[in-house]
Amino acid sequence: MNKNVLVLMSTYNGEKYLEDQMNSLFAQSGVNISILVRDDGSIDKTKIMLEEWRKKEKIKWYEGTNIGPAKSFLDLINKANDSDYYAFCDQDDIWDKDKLKIAINRLSLLETGKPCLYHCLVQKVDEKLNKIRTTPMEISSTLGFALVTAPTGCTMVFNRELLKIIKEYMPNVCYMHDLWLYRICASVDGVIIYDPIPHVKYRLHGKNVNGKNRNLIQKILYLFVYNDHSGSNTAKQIIKGYSDKISSKNLKIISELANYRNTIGMRIRLLFSKELFIPNWKKNLRLKFLILMGKL
Repeated sequence: MNKNVLVLMSTYNGEKYLEDQMNSLFAQSGVNISILVRDDGSIDKTKIMLEEWRKKEKIKWYEGTNIGPAKSFLDLINKANDSDYYAFCDQDDIWDKDKLKIAINRLSLLETGKPCLYHCLVQKVDEKLNKIRTTPMEISSTLGFALVTAPTGCTMVFNRELLKIIKEYMPNVCYMHDLWLYRICASVDGVIIYDPIPHVKYRLHGKNVNGKNRNLIQKILYLFVYNDHSGSNTAKQIIKGYSDKISSKNLKIISELANYRNTIGMRIRLLFSKELFIPNWKKNLRLKFLILMGKL
């Protein structure tokens, strides 16, 4: 019997690529798919397009004020009805027709009543869907790795156990929904599955919300100027919302990240911590730099 999957999508002025994305959702095979869309205050034709699909009973959607993608997706989580599985979806990508089926097959093999999260590599493409070189992700199963990285949200599929936990606490500060979900799952010793095979054409263009197509100057500015302590602030929110669900071992690691800016000694301790590590020397060097500068 096919499993039920609720796809959660946030839209904002997405008229240019939205039809491609929706068609790839309607074409999903081997699952019973439902789609819930929150529009984040679009002023183009996005809402007209959504209403046409609603009239055809292909989706449900509602309109909200412009609060940004992170809060928009958290609002979708709060409004999500019961389903076997859930998936985040952007407005401008294209999914392989078996994307959800593959994810659910992987999840169903390992579920033990724990929170479970699946994510995969993406195939980067340009606006016209020409392939862009995709670098394989360096993955570690440790909590420390999860606390300083995050997979791409549009690849995530997760079970109702993780959804229930996420619904228990809405953070005051949330930098991105995918980052939050991933770190909560790791913090409570949930199951995280990584698939190194891409099942999403991840379109890079000038309006991408998450900045993965930043140029070199933008990356430098982000590193030195705009970085907003997302690592330590997120760790504080995790402790505030879930300390009763986190093991003492994990809580110690999260607390060290949350409080490392309090004293020079704590900063140095985190700098040489074996827990926070990325298995890529360039990314790990960047991580150490952020810790040293108090920017993580």
